[in-house]
Amino acid sequence: MIAFIKGLYHDLNCRVQRMLNILNSRQYHEDIQKAFVPKTIEYLEELKSLLQAKISGVDLDIDILANNNLYEFNELNELFQTIELYRFEVIANYDVPEIYFNKKIARIYNEIRHLSIPPIITTISNSENYYWAHPVFEIIALPYGEENNLLNLPDLYHEIGHLICKQYPDIVKAKFSPALQQYFNAEIDRSYDEKTHEHYVPFLQNKHKRWEEYWIEEFTCDMIATYLCGPAFAWANMKMSALSNGSNAIFVDSPSHPSDEARMRAVFLMLNKIGFNYECDEIKSSWEQFLNHTNNPKHPDYKYIFPEALLEALTDIVYDYCKGIDLATYNEQIEAHQNPVSKIVNDAWQTLFDNPNEFEKLQAEMIAQIRASL
Repeated sequence: MIAFIKGLYHDLNCRVQRMLNILNSRQYHEDIQKAFVPKTIEYLEELKSLLQAKISGVDLDIDILANNNLYEFNELNELFQTIELYRFEVIANYDVPEIYFNKKIARIYNEIRHLSIPPIITTISNSENYYWAHPVFEIIALPYGEENNLLNLPDLYHEIGHLICKQYPDIVKAKFSPALQQYFNAEIDRSYDEKTHEHYVPFLQNKHKRWEEYWIEEFTCDMIATYLCGPAFAWANMKMSALSNGSNAIFVDSPSHPSDEARMRAVFLMLNKIGFNYECDEIKSSWEQFLNHTNNPKHPDYKYIFPEALLEALTDIVYDYCKGIDLATYNEQIEAHQNPVSKIVNDAWQTLFDNPNEFEKLQAEMIAQIRASL
């Protein structure tokens, strides 16, 4: 057993060293060579030091510490896998699409008046995982081939929202949590009055926990994306709901994400807040028809999870939050830049509706215009 555990540590150390050798022996594109590659090397050197401390120490030779040594190995191996996925694969995969997207996000950051250093964009995701962000490592992942699409691009603004939330942490949560606590306390008290507490207390406590842990930020990012990208984000969100409909899941939440239906209501609230009342009514009409046609099942207690009053309160807080950090609204971007990426994306959605047969050709022309501007 001792030889086996030692072997695990030595094997992992070899894998770390191989990755370091690759990173140290090559020159990568300037976008990532300046900071991203050196920081990745730094993470690997730190991991290597931890491994060598274990290998050169005495703990691995003590049989009664076997379980502890296995536990530590798993932690170190998980750290290696995290660096491999969120750093090394990003570097190894960096190619023409990444160069294009990283120029594009630099342009977007300028247009939305966000003064931070833009994240690294990578195409290591897939259609199932879609768009995602890793705020700690400051990367945003998109599926392969997304450089040829415009309709999904509003979701990039949602992922930017996660990075903004990391940079200015807990501001929205600190302002919203008291109202959230008050609401759930009142509902729990009512359940006791109505003698339904055996069912509702654990149900409400579970939903309150999900709000606090993940849903506040997810709603916040949807609202930030709407604030920055206007109606196009609502259409992109509705597209994602069409996919959820395949699983009858439009009214279904998960630990990490609110339901699609609640997210659409949050988007509508922000659209109205930033002055797109006409567009909001138009999209809302399509959304209501969509709900009628799809007829997804709704849990009898659904009305207690995402009450409109909470979403309205959160909308006001997120709007003030965006103003407070001087993010440019969609209209402000148009005023300052005439044809920002956010407008091109809105134009793409409108083109899809007005001229679907010619959409592929017209979308390619729009993307060519973006490329020419970078």
